[in-house]
Amino acid sequence: MQTYPYTTVPGRIRELLEKMRSVGVPEKASAGWLPLIGFKASNDRTMLGVLKFIGFIGPGGKPSDLWRQYRGPDHENVLANALREAYPSLFQTYESPCSLTANELRDFFSVQTGAAKGTISKMVDTFKALCSMAAFSKSLPVAEIRQTPSAISGRSVNVNINIELPVTDDEKVYERIFKALKEHLLD
Repeated sequence: MQTYPYTTVPGRIRELLEKMRSVGVPEKASAGWLPLIGFKASNDRTMLGVLKFIGFIGPGGKPSDLWRQYRGPDHENVLANALREAYPSLFQTYESPCSLTANELRDFFSVQTGAAKGTISKMVDTFKALCSMAAFSKSLPVAEIRQTPSAISGRSVNVNINIELPVTDDEKVYERIFKALKEHLLD
């Protein structure tokens, strides 16, 4: 069975994510670091497991590159992409899982985990709290914008675009998508 980490204080996720964008990146995200930024309750520690699950914390409690990207102006899209990666079966099952009702999410997590009702409610609340901070849009998401040195002009801007293609056996759908991309991006 699948496991999904959760926090016992989902109402504090927004506050923690906002704080992470305004304070420095710690050497290690630990139970000792949380009180330094205002999260002193013992239950606040449960949010660290959630941050690890979505890829913001790596081995040994070290903040990941994803954490650093989240501190930038594209933070809502960074979080959306992190959620897609952390909850792949949920995003494969539902096109827009963040818009599901609590009951629909409870059904999903119940079947996936076999956990107790109270635990499932915390998983749902955790997922909903994360979704409230993420940007899921129908437009093509810009995954990353970064400046890199260029031998010609000294600087250039690279734009990486992630595209979610629909599942279909009709090749013409893909041909139309790529034709539209070529027309709008390369011209």
